[in-house]
Amino acid sequence: MTDSNQEELSPDDWNYRRDERIDPSKTESIASISSIGLGIVLSFWLTSTGNPVLALLVLAIGFGLPLFLTEGGQVMLKDAQRNYNEGKENSLSQQQEQQSGTSKQVCSECGWQNPRQNQYCHDCGVQLSS
Repeated sequence: MTDSNQEELSPDDWNYRRDERIDPSKTESIASISSIGLGIVLSFWLTSTGNPVLALLVLAIGFGLPLFLTEGGQVMLKDAQRNYNEGKENSLSQQQEQQSGTSKQVCSECGWQNPRQNQYCHDCGVQLSS
């Protein structure tokens, strides 16, 4: 901005410009919505022209791109992977418990499944019958 009527702005005067900048998370949201919207529109068009397989492919790409290209999508994929891995670990521990013969005892008050060695319910505190 080198206008003869305006003096040069110092960095302290740039505060008004900081408010106008777009937040990266907003950019990701806009890109995600645009990708999904474009995928939906193109899939409807392809379906109407007689290409349902191609329509499904375009729709999958429209929903999949934000997952891989945005930081928020990558975080969501990592969370899903972690939850999946935790589920596998829980499933393995349940299988090991079943194989080792340590079954659960169900609380008559709340229905909580407690380990056989518990004397009191983990959920409600009622004394379990032996």
